[in-house]
Amino acid sequence: ASGLRLADLARRVMVAIPPDRTLREAAELMAQTRADVLVVTAAEDPSRLLGVLTLRDLLQAHGEHLESAGRREAFEVLPAGWKLPGA
Repeated sequence: ASGLRLADLARRVMVAIPPDRTLREAAELMAQTRADVLVVTAAEDPSRLLGVLTLRDLLQAHGEHLESAGRREAFEVLPAGWKLPGA
């Protein structure tokens, strides 16, 4: 593994998304493209990188949203018949 270079591992094709899209749109794009990282590019200049959005970022933001919305909404995302522990 010591002879392995980053160039051997780096992805050649990245999936880009503009910064004005919603987290839902980002999640849908990740699902459609099977990407776990999206590059966020400037809407007026798609060659300008603004940052990256990872699947972990997306899940963390969704979890924070559920916490702020209350426990009831957490049940709505579970499959029918499932319950949270202690509920």
